[in-house]
Amino acid sequence: MLATTAELELIRRSRREVNTLKEKLALTSLVDELFHFPSFIFFSFSDVCNLKCRFCGRESMHHKKDGIFTMEMFGQVAPYLHLVNFVAFTGHGEPTMHPRFFDVAETCKRAGARVHLTTNGTLLDDRRINHLLDMGLDEMIVSLDGTTEETTADLRAGFQLAPILSNVERLIAERNRRGLSAPQVDMHMVVSRNNMHQMPDMVRLCRRLTLRELKIFNMIAHKPEFLSESVCHTWRFKYYMFRARRLAKRLGVAFQYLYNQPDPRRQSRVINRKDDGVRRYCTFPWQMPFLYKEGDVRPCCVSDFVLGDLHHETLWQVMHGETARNLRRSFITGDYVFDCARCGLIKTLDWEYVRRTLDEVEREIAAGDWTADERAELTHLLQLHHVEYERQRP
Repeated sequence: MLATTAELELIRRSRREVNTLKEKLALTSLVDELFHFPSFIFFSFSDVCNLKCRFCGRESMHHKKDGIFTMEMFGQVAPYLHLVNFVAFTGHGEPTMHPRFFDVAETCKRAGARVHLTTNGTLLDDRRINHLLDMGLDEMIVSLDGTTEETTADLRAGFQLAPILSNVERLIAERNRRGLSAPQVDMHMVVSRNNMHQMPDMVRLCRRLTLRELKIFNMIAHKPEFLSESVCHTWRFKYYMFRARRLAKRLGVAFQYLYNQPDPRRQSRVINRKDDGVRRYCTFPWQMPFLYKEGDVRPCCVSDFVLGDLHHETLWQVMHGETARNLRRSFITGDYVFDCARCGLIKTLDWEYVRRTLDEVEREIAAGDWTADERAELTHLLQLHHVEYERQRP
């Protein structure tokens, strides 16, 4: 659905600086209503892929495979790009297989957004490498699940390790030859019984390739028969994780472990504020819509919870609609939806962080170059969040 004239006028008059400060207030998660446009957009840009990875969610997705995000759908998002700080091209396929990937990515860059790409690295030939560098790609994650041909071949049908490493090396070399600091390149590893012993070697590989960070994810058993491959709660997994983390610190490689519930059909880690009184939060419902080729707008990449459909609503209407607002309200009341109640990324709200954020926003309002209307609106929103802070804090 295309934006209405009134909506387009509201968007046109908005400034990224004002929108970003409004979002900073929103991320305190004190208020369920949105007064800004989310500054992070994640595109599940292509479900087409040239690999068949053993544990990939494509094999049990809730939507059809091998489709792409249409240009008509992107046209609905384009009017908001001047408010967006970060655009990520990711999903259940290989984004660079989309025939218009570079056109869309360049449009996002021209609008002033930082652009991120998650890729399997197989298609990084010289032409694509130069195009990515020419357009100013900011960040890249290369997905790799092992350091030997045997391991990677077992986990990713159609994958050959040596050419991928060569592609990454050539990209880094060309970036450095041009004297560029971007893209920053990270590596993403999905850990299972087959490859957990290679976590320390993955750290060494990142160091050799001069990558910034290794991100570790435990395997999600999208099929019941994969549960036996999950190791995230075992002592062996913790042992290799400890070794990898310690080695990363010594070698100067950033290291991050992002937990996911291994069994998406099981609610083994239930959180409920009514049970323990702990206030929790997640930035995604306030900041990061995930857009899918079917038109679905979801709060994150692992949830089946749908906020709205771009065929019938604009992205602005979806994010400001009652379904999205109810999701945000659930974090205030503690009545979490099923997907959120078992998510390992949910964090305990730090009330000192909330207090510091309100103080920072107050200083930024006082020091900023705002119009009279902008200053009045920002001041009103700050007062609203102060009231909610006093009402909600323990």
